[in-house]
Amino acid sequence: MKKFLAAGVRHFIDLTEAGELEPYAETLREEAGSEMSYKRIPIRDVSVPENPETMAAIIAAIDRAMADEGITYVRWNIPVIISSLPTQIGIADLAD
Repeated sequence: MKKFLAAGVRHFIDLTEAGELEPYAETLREEAGSEMSYKRIPIRDVSVPENPETMAAIIAAIDRAMADEGITYVRWNIPVIISSLPTQIGIADLAD
């Protein structure tokens, strides 16, 4: 985590489910304190968001983080979402 923080990452959006990967939220809080933000929006492994509200929450979290200072890191363990997330973000951006 120290390397992420040293690189300027200040916003962490975690799309993994509890227990899916090693947790790091507490380590972040200990090392960065109030200098970082952490948001978990879990998506079931090897899946996509189950409803439009979940996808909207992911996009909103990314938008909020990008509007603030620092780099945003999105963590997932879902091969399917690698192609679908950017598409959904692009669609949402076009709607604005």
